[in-house]
Order: sequence, then C-alpha cells, then structure tokens
Amino acid sequence: MMQLSGKMKQNLIKIIPFIPLFSVLILLILRPYYLSVGGGDTDFHLIRAREILINPFYGIYWDYLTYYPVGRALWHPPLFHAVFAILWYIVGVRFANTIFVLTQIILTIIIASLIGKREYGVMAGFFAGMFSLTAPRVDILAVALPANFIPILATLTIYFLPKNQFKAFITSLIGVWTHSVGLIIFIPLFLVDGAKKNWKYILLLLPSVLFWGWYFISFSGQSGVIGSVYPPFYIIPSIQIFSLILISLFGSIGLYFLYKMDNKRFKLIITYIVIVMISGYTDISRGFEYAALPLAIMSGFAVSKIYEIIKIKKKFLSNYFVLILVLLSILGVAPFFSIVDNTNANWDDLNIPINGYVELSDYITDNSDQSEIIWADPSSADKIVWLTGRRVSNGRYGAPKNFVEEHQKINIYTINNTFYINNENNETIKKIDSKYVLF
Repeated sequence: MMQLSGKMKQNLIKIIPFIPLFSVLILLILRPYYLSVGGGDTDFHLIRAREILINPFYGIYWDYLTYYPVGRALWHPPLFHAVFAILWYIVGVRFANTIFVLTQIILTIIIASLIGKREYGVMAGFFAGMFSLTAPRVDILAVALPANFIPILATLTIYFLPKNQFKAFITSLIGVWTHSVGLIIFIPLFLVDGAKKNWKYILLLLPSVLFWGWYFISFSGQSGVIGSVYPPFYIIPSIQIFSLILISLFGSIGLYFLYKMDNKRFKLIITYIVIVMISGYTDISRGFEYAALPLAIMSGFAVSKIYEIIKIKKKFLSNYFVLILVLLSILGVAPFFSIVDNTNANWDDLNIPINGYVELSDYITDNSDQSEIIWADPSSADKIVWLTGRRVSNGRYGAPKNFVEEHQKINIYTINNTFYINNENNETIKKIDSKYVLF
C-alpha cells in the first residue's frame, strides 16, 4: 500500500508542471473563441494565404490582390502563410485558423513547462507554464500570427544550441522563413554560442538570411512599410502592465541566478532579449512579447531558487511564498483568460457563417468574375479580398510608394454596419444591412 502511495505521489509530481496546460485546454474547449475568423492583423495574413492558394508561384513572393495593379512586396517570409494556405485547402479557413491558434498557445505553455522542469525542477516547470501566459500582449498571443512562433523557435534554439546544434539549426531555419525579425536573431545566437564550433550551421543559415535581407531592402519602397505610426519607444495602451512588471521582475531574478549557474545560456538569452527589444523600439510592447517566453522560464527558475533559499532558513515561510506566487501568477494570467472567456463563441458557431461579411462576399462573388477589380473603403477592403479572392484597388495597410488608388465599377462603402455598393458613377445600386458584422 505504501509503495502504491509512493507511485501515486511520483505521478502527481510529474503532472504538476502541466497543470497550466490542462487548465488552458479545458478553457479553450469550453470557450472556442478562435472559431471566429478575421479582424486586425489576421486579415493581412489571411490575404497572404488566399494569394498562395490562388497562385502559389506568384503568391509566395508577392502580395498581389491588394493595391492593384502593382500589388506590394511581402512584409514577412512566406512559410507561415504557405502552411496556412495548405491547411485552408485541406480543412477550410475556420479550422486552419483554429489549428494555428491552438498550436501557438499550446506550444508556448508546453515549451515553458518542459524546459523549466527539465532544466530547473518541477516547481520551476509549473511556474514557467503559469508565467508563459503572463503575456504583456495577450491580444497578440490569442490570434494566429507568425510573430507568435518567433519566441517559440528562438527559445528552442537557445536550449538546443549547447548540446544539439543540428536541432538548433532546424528551429533557426524555420524562424528565418517565418518572420522578418528572424533575420536578425538566429545567426547572432550561433555566434554567441561559438562561431568556431557552429560555422557550418552559420553558413547554412546565411543564404536564407541574405536572400530575404536583399528582398526586403530591394523592395522596401513597394512594401507599403513606410515607417511606424508610433514614435520611438512607444508602448500601446492595451499592454498589461501588471503582467509586464511580474514577468520582468522575476525574469530578471532568474537571469541573475542563471548567470551564476550557466553563463553560456545566460549570454544566449540576453542576446536574444537585447535584439528583440531593439528591433521593436517603435513598439516596445512587441519587443516585450518576443521576450516573454524565455523570461517566463527564467521566472519559474527564480521562484524555484528563492523557495529553496527560504526553505533552508525559514521552512514555514517557504510554503507561504509559494502560495503568494501562485496568486500573483493567477493575477498575471487573468488578462489571457479574460480574452478567451469574454466571448459568445461556442461550438454551435460551426453551423453559422464565420463573420458578418459573408452576405457581402456572396453578392460580390455572384455579381463579378475572378478578373473584376473592386474598390472598397479601408475598413472592409482586406476582408473582401480574403473572403472573395477578388483584387482591390486599395487596402487597409500602407500603400506602396507613389501608389494612387482608383475607383472601379464596383465600389463599397461601410456606414453604420451597412454596406453601400456603388457603381462607377458613384450611384448606390445595392445596400446590405449587415447586423451581424463582428469586426
């Protein structure tokens, strides 16, 4: 009986680091907010996936459905969008989006918990999982974006590098082809780990980095990226200040302990954090979001080390310390749970259109062919593109240099959730009252 009790205790200990993961999985099943597609940056990435679906050879290197006739150069390498397009083709856009959202959230928690547990102990694994959801930008973490995979891939690279350079190379190569910030992250990590021992992998990464670096520089005037709308070191109002303070404080303490214990890994994490903070200087909140995952692991490490120190001197206080940190981490995670919970989405949404633009997209599809060019105001232009596959003579995000938009035979205005479809003489030929517009 005692032996069984001992096994049960061991099994319970093994489960502890993954309690945050199980909690999130239950919530995401009960409140599947991700079944609703579109809005914000998601529209941009859905357009890219749609372009690749329509014409893989053209769409893989050019954004051609918006800002007709010239289109735009890419903002990011196309791996994320190519995978999105494949999933869209196989399971449809709703489930493609769902797969990406669930994958990025689950991977974030699993990597934090696994690395925390393996490297620093059970308690570190539990708190690393908790702190991984203490994200300064939960609005970013909760939607399918290539940016969400950079901290995942970078963290794996950091922890692979000292022992398995090949695995680190694979995660780095995926990162370079996923997001433009990957071009400045991964080779410096290999250099910090040791240029002499990693020179082969640096040379293997270099062609991809140079190619996309050349692409973005060469076509910078045609990308629509004409500078940030934010001033330097801007922090958006929606950033979660308490979460940021919590993860920064304990992440810094963890980095101090890491410096004493594993100086090489410390240098890798510091290098990564410095690079992403510099890269996001016009939106510091983005830099914090990139840095959040390694800081979450360091926060878990910090809690574990502080607990051990307190336990040696004041054993009875150590339990109170853990309880306080559990409460603090729950408060830090609350904004993420709030985003997921504050939704009317449920599994019955599978039986209804994915958003209120469906009636408009049906009208466009029925009254135009694939060669038709459409003008739409910026609020609806991007949604029309990914829903219909039609080209538009403008867009929502920045236009290429010297681009001049022109009205077309079909022109769409959005006023108070009503779509006004005008002809080339600006005469309204159709109104669509879309009371179900969600975005």
